[in-house]
Amino acid sequence: MKKLFLIFLFIFWVTPAFASVTLVDNEDGSITPILTEPGVAFGYLVSSEGSYWAGQSGSPYVYSGQGFEGLHFRVLLNPDDNLCGPLNMTECYNLTGDPGVDYWVDSNDSVCFVDPLGGECQAASSGGGGGSNSTYTNFEPTIKFFKSFGRVFISGLVPVEYVAEDKNDLSNNESEGGQLDTDSVSLFYAKSNDLYSELAKNLRATGTFYWDTKKFPDGSDYRIKAHVVDTDGAFSEYIDGPITIDNTPPTFITTYSPSFSRGEPVQIKIESSESLIYAPVFKVSQLRHEPIDVTFGFGAPKRIFVGQYSPIKGFDGPVEVYVEGVDLAGNKNIVENRDGFVVGFDPPSRPTVDIPKDGLKTSSTTLESISGKAVNAKEIIIKVNNTKEYRIKNIKSDGLFSLKDIALNPKFDKGRNVISLVSVDELGALSEPSQIVIFVNSPPTISLVEPKSRALKLNGLINISWKANDINDDPLTYKIELSDDSGSSWSPLHQNTKESHFVWDSTRARDSSNYLIKVSVSDGSLGSDVVSHPITITNDLPAIILEESDSLFTSSKSKTISGMVRSKKDLLVKMELSLDNEKTWKAILPEDGRWGSAFERFDLVFADLKTGALEIVLRGISESGKIVTNAQGLKIVFDDQSPILASDFFSQLAPVVISKTRIVSLEGEGRDNFSGIKIIEYKIDDSAWFEALISGPVGEKYSRFRIDHKNSLVDGEHTLSARAIDRANNISKTLTKKFIVDATPPMIGSFILDLNDQILYPDQEGFFNMEASSTALFRIAIAGDPKKIVFKVNDRLVDLTLDRDSGLRTATLSFYELGVSRLSILAEDVYGNKVEKFIANVRVLEKDQVHTKAGLKKPSFVDRFFNLFDI
Repeated sequence: MKKLFLIFLFIFWVTPAFASVTLVDNEDGSITPILTEPGVAFGYLVSSEGSYWAGQSGSPYVYSGQGFEGLHFRVLLNPDDNLCGPLNMTECYNLTGDPGVDYWVDSNDSVCFVDPLGGECQAASSGGGGGSNSTYTNFEPTIKFFKSFGRVFISGLVPVEYVAEDKNDLSNNESEGGQLDTDSVSLFYAKSNDLYSELAKNLRATGTFYWDTKKFPDGSDYRIKAHVVDTDGAFSEYIDGPITIDNTPPTFITTYSPSFSRGEPVQIKIESSESLIYAPVFKVSQLRHEPIDVTFGFGAPKRIFVGQYSPIKGFDGPVEVYVEGVDLAGNKNIVENRDGFVVGFDPPSRPTVDIPKDGLKTSSTTLESISGKAVNAKEIIIKVNNTKEYRIKNIKSDGLFSLKDIALNPKFDKGRNVISLVSVDELGALSEPSQIVIFVNSPPTISLVEPKSRALKLNGLINISWKANDINDDPLTYKIELSDDSGSSWSPLHQNTKESHFVWDSTRARDSSNYLIKVSVSDGSLGSDVVSHPITITNDLPAIILEESDSLFTSSKSKTISGMVRSKKDLLVKMELSLDNEKTWKAILPEDGRWGSAFERFDLVFADLKTGALEIVLRGISESGKIVTNAQGLKIVFDDQSPILASDFFSQLAPVVISKTRIVSLEGEGRDNFSGIKIIEYKIDDSAWFEALISGPVGEKYSRFRIDHKNSLVDGEHTLSARAIDRANNISKTLTKKFIVDATPPMIGSFILDLNDQILYPDQEGFFNMEASSTALFRIAIAGDPKKIVFKVNDRLVDLTLDRDSGLRTATLSFYELGVSRLSILAEDVYGNKVEKFIANVRVLEKDQVHTKAGLKKPSFVDRFFNLFDI
């Protein structure tokens, strides 16, 4: 049954091909034995001038037919001498299951083949026909990579596996087309739009090349090309990418809230410099305790991870942390930090700082002094930005301390230097840290973009543009000034602008070669400036003026730019446009079709813009033969691709926030490959869109942003939406996340002190009087579903029990020592909202003194009701 099934498959493959074939030798028309003993020969059918031939070692055989190009064929020697004739179909099926044609040869050198229509193994004729063995087809070789490099991250030594093939190689006759040699393959690489450079050459047809990427700078726009050529010069190429080379391990910024724990859980936030392939490994080692793993969950690759650690009592002191992370390219970084956070269930009081004041701004990189007071401290540890450490030992009994000349880092966190101070007591326990922030202000920097040539001859409207940077992210303002005496004096052209470009109408200035332009930048306290090269103004020549200047960003596929030409005596007679850096020029005509007037208008039409920047260069020729150019430096940047707003910043927004402040604050990143990010917007619920604060200049490919929503939110469910807009006004997909605000602490209500089923009331001084050794039932109402309740009688903790019938918290209080006992309660909900309230003072007296101070009263229903719910 299996054999019959295979025969059916064979018939299916060959039926559309032919019913009979004549096989002849190309040289003399006679049949040459293909095999002399039982066996199988293989080959491929290829085209040659309309007929088909089968390449074998020895002479090729030509047969008529069609539809067999590239078909796999076999030649088999029939071990039985006289089977070239009628055959049972079961004896002529395709033995290997490959689609193809079976040829049989007997010992009499007769060739037969399977005739699928007649069902017989027909004998081929031994003469006639004919063909030429001088004609062959040379196929182009092919090459590809085993593993795609498209949009991958690589680092270190990377195996580049490839395979090259050539159909001509399948013939053993070297004369039949070009074939692959042992050194047929070369590899090339390119970065961005650069030309390809050689990576390796003279490689074998199939193999593996190990690419040492550490010799190349990190980048996200590499491409790799494989090139193969056969012995006849036919070649092909295979290009793959983009590839990101990243040999830089990630770095981590780890923050803790609180940084000093008295036993409450510590929220741990890890911000990686780049996306990680999986959540980081994080271990916490309390003092004298073995490491404990902290889980950050799944959701990688991402950059920001949030976890929680619950301190263990009995191991007070600084905590050591271990962080391990692997980025998308496989780079691993391990950070072990002995200055994580501090656990102190019973710490000393933290130090106070008198000088300097928190938030001080200075341009000096050295803080003159810091001083304050630390009660019961043996030593003070001072750290700047959690790196540089100072210690003040042998603190005097008054607790006063002082330290001079503390080094500040102007580049750290945009100049924001955090100074933390910790007290150490006699037992070595650490206090909670005190912190102050000192801002080191650095002057902004500025560079001129246009005009930038050394020999400047300009007229008409002149574009002036610049780039400025401020490490502190201060808002910057600019002033543009002009000098017509080589810098001896300056007059303002424009000032107090926040834009980074300005168009100067030079037609109002006299012709001269002594002009300079100065652009000044200020952050409000510090500044710098840049001065152009000398500029020659020649306004007697025609002026070419465009309606747009600098960079014009658009998401429209077509764009029309209008312009004008103003001439004085020397009229413009010709104008040309170049879009390839002045390599080729195209003539431009005015609206009336002819140059030669003092005022002309023209349009530049761009009907099919390509993604990226297109630089517009215009030049004109005047009647006197002088050349003038447009000095506005216009570039059209076409970008119809939406920016991307990284969604991992939402991980900072817990499902339930925000205790105490009711304020949303989180950071993120927007990306745009072409025109760059212009603004990041966000809104909460159905509010208007607000702008997030972008760090760095507008138009960067990667833009970090911060959302600080200062308006307090009401308790309840809210929706945060965010989007990015690039300079071509493409809008990203809007990301949304729901969250709940619960900033209301539990509510502590009224209470009852019940002594022998009688309510105890305070006396005129507000004290509840009880006799020594007496016991009272304390009941209190606490609303808001508290997770934690701390009830104290002086410093003694007392457990409260929930009475589920009444919903009240109860405790039995016994007083033995004479004097005043203070009752207080702290209640905290699951979101960390706390409330602490003084309840009452209980005065314990001798038995004969109690009734002279206050009376007891059998409570009525009304008494009990109002005492419970009068908050």
